Amino acid sequence: MRNIIIIIAILVLVIGAIFYITMQKNTDVLVVDVTLAPPPDNDISRIISQVNASLSYTKRMEVPDDTPLMSPGITVLVLQEKQEMSGWYSVRIPDAKKNLFSWDEIPGSYDEKVKEFLKQKFGIDWVKTAKIEKIDNGNTVRLFDEKNYLTLTLNEKKTGINIKIDDGRTDELTAKNEADKLNIYDYKGIYGTYPITLKLSGKLDLEKPVRILTRVLDPAGNEVSVKVTTVKLS
Repeated sequence: MRNIIIIIAILVLVIGAIFYITMQKNTDVLVVDVTLAPPPDNDISRIISQVNASLSYTKRMEVPDDTPLMSPGITVLVLQEKQEMSGWYSVRIPDAKKNLFSWDEIPGSYDEKVKEFLKQKFGIDWVKTAKIEKIDNGNTVRLFDEKNYLTLTLNEKKTGINIKIDDGRTDELTAKNEADKLNIYDYKGIYGTYPITLKLSGKLDLEKPVRILTRVLDPAGNEVSVKVTTVKLS
């Protein structure tokens, strides 16, 4: 009986060693770099600026077969000739501020939120007591007092707002039509390049390009931008 226990223990150790050695072997991975940048006309659906990819190697045990969906986040999938070559991989991105205000409700119930946002972002105290008016057929909001003023102007596509302050400073915000309201966001905190490492489920044919499906998700898990990029690996 004792000999049987010893043999079983040795087998367990051998199997464990084989498994460990196997997991330590290098495996093919694809490193995908997703760049989010200020989109044309502040159209958030075009926030994915670039998607690049390169082959690399790492220890098999260091990369999972996929990752949980993260929101807000970026999620990617690799395909070659309509075949999925990876699971879905995600990386978290900073949470853009909750909608700052609704364009349709200024002047009105959002006046104080607008003033507080401008005060915090630009360090201008005079806006706290500024008057607010909407001009230019509802396309421009003007805040002013006896000595100062600034304007918020909708672009032609109503996808963004241009801010101009009388001291020469300018900025841009993003506008999104949601539930019949034009809500205003500040997405600048999420711009940058995000590397994502994917374990490949099979051997890629380097003579053929791969397609990378990239999605950007908002805090609620909704798609705000989707891009399919064809990449030729070397």
